[in-house]
Amino acid sequence: MGIFDKFRNRYDKAGFDKDGRDRDGFNKAGFNKSNFNRSGFNKVTGTLYGISGFDKDGFNRSGFDRDGFNKDGFNKAGFDKDGFDKDGFDKAGFNKAGFNKDGFDKDGIHKETGMLYNTLGFDKDGIHKETGMLYNTLGFDKDGFDKDGFNRSGFDKDGFNKAGFNKDGFDKDGFDKAGFNKAGFNKDGFNKAGFNKSNFNRFGFNKVTGTLYGISGFDKDGFDKDGFNEHSFNKDGIHKETGMLYNTLGFDKDGFDREGFDKNRHHRLGFYEDDLYDPKQIDEIDDLVYVRIFYDQVKKQKKYSESTATFGITRNELECKQNVITLRISSDKGDSTKFARLISGGNFDFWDHDSSGYYFQAHLKTNEEFLKKIIIKQMRQCYPEMGAYPSSSLSIFSFLGREKVDVDFASKILKKITRTICDEISADLGFVLIKKRN
Repeated sequence: MGIFDKFRNRYDKAGFDKDGRDRDGFNKAGFNKSNFNRSGFNKVTGTLYGISGFDKDGFNRSGFDRDGFNKDGFNKAGFDKDGFDKDGFDKAGFNKAGFNKDGFDKDGIHKETGMLYNTLGFDKDGIHKETGMLYNTLGFDKDGFDKDGFNRSGFDKDGFNKAGFNKDGFDKDGFDKAGFNKAGFNKDGFNKAGFNKSNFNRFGFNKVTGTLYGISGFDKDGFDKDGFNEHSFNKDGIHKETGMLYNTLGFDKDGFDREGFDKNRHHRLGFYEDDLYDPKQIDEIDDLVYVRIFYDQVKKQKKYSESTATFGITRNELECKQNVITLRISSDKGDSTKFARLISGGNFDFWDHDSSGYYFQAHLKTNEEFLKKIIIKQMRQCYPEMGAYPSSSLSIFSFLGREKVDVDFASKILKKITRTICDEISADLGFVLIKKRN
């Protein structure tokens, strides 16, 4: 068999190679090696994102690849791999040629004049050579604005004049002096003839039909004569066919199922299902982790009612819907000549500041006494000998004394405590998201 025969017979009659892939890399089931089908859905997760959180093109929901860059080649800070932003400037504000946006280099020399002043007579700090001030002899600064912030044409940096209108005659909200936008509608959504985009007037009558219902059979609020909208839900959210808050597919009037997820598994609170806490995520923690909590109010009420540690808990805390805990660990070799143990007079013992050991800190975005009790409880269960300093309303400081300290064990402490905290919260209080960095 010759070389051409070898290549000609690479695919069988059905169009698949020896590995079971077609010319586009898909198997008979329609999935590629990364388990994505041609439409971009993942075989394992059933969503547009794989178990690692990336889509078929290698980007996560935030639009960044594994290296932290988006499709345009920029990271979250807005810089490319070479360290320049979309306008071509680095963090220090200079482009590849070494000039800033005003045309000055690091030494203050202007690229056009070769001197300390630009063509308008301003230096790198915006000082005019003749006046010695931020304004030239005509009263304008280096950007062409006067002391009131208006240019020679009478507009500010946002393009509005003193009356608040731009050159087209519209204000910051997009309305003209008469109160209408470019489409001809006012702030209430009605045009000069008194009808909105759906052809209903203020009284609910339709311009085309002359009745309270439009040509599609729905009124100004989107409901038909029987009180149901185009998705068959009434104003109370009851579905026409099921007689319940959910349709035949299990979704409510807003498109969420009983667990609060839509068809794309995006939760009504603003997160995706595959972003939720997974114990495996703990293995990636180093010395800092952010734990974001989305409370299930039913679970939270049950947890609080069954607990004996809720004395003094306020209604505001009980109604708190979200919180963020920042957990961090650090090690200290201490002073080997001084190793004392102090009695706090309360529930915990303390190791002297000069002792060697590990410092654990938990910081809450919103004060919740019950949540702090959970953190302290799990911390003490993991390391009974760990002492806790009196906490502030938002923070808990703890110390674990050890004669020898190392970074790896510090990370182990943080992982163990974080895992137990997340396990309890996700089981009894709601949803948990883990972030290694904020």
